[in-house]
Amino acid sequence: MTTVAPHWPYLVRIEDTIRLESPACFSTQEPMGYYCGEWGSYLDEHGKPAGVRLMFFLENVQGNSEFLRALNTKERGGDFIVLFHDNRLADADGCPFLPVYRATRPDGREILQLSGYE
Repeated sequence: MTTVAPHWPYLVRIEDTIRLESPACFSTQEPMGYYCGEWGSYLDEHGKPAGVRLMFFLENVQGNSEFLRALNTKERGGDFIVLFHDNRLADADGCPFLPVYRATRPDGREILQLSGYE
């Protein structure tokens, strides 16, 4: 897997929970990692943003991702849902459908960069 300095906010598993971290840099000169699907907002039963929906992620990681063992996730209709709250998430289910890139941080932790995350 490619080691990167994240360009966008990214998901990382710390202990048993996936959380959102801020990017380390904004340079577009460095590699992003490997494309592993698309992401969009996930809405709870009240229509409020409650995390992200990762489409095609499960098809691309083939069981070798530490994200699959996190406690704040679920599978719904073939999509991988990561539950967390962040006021920057769009309030439209599945929006904006942008690429997700899988890589590692310099410390070796697996990350998922959410391209275009504001």
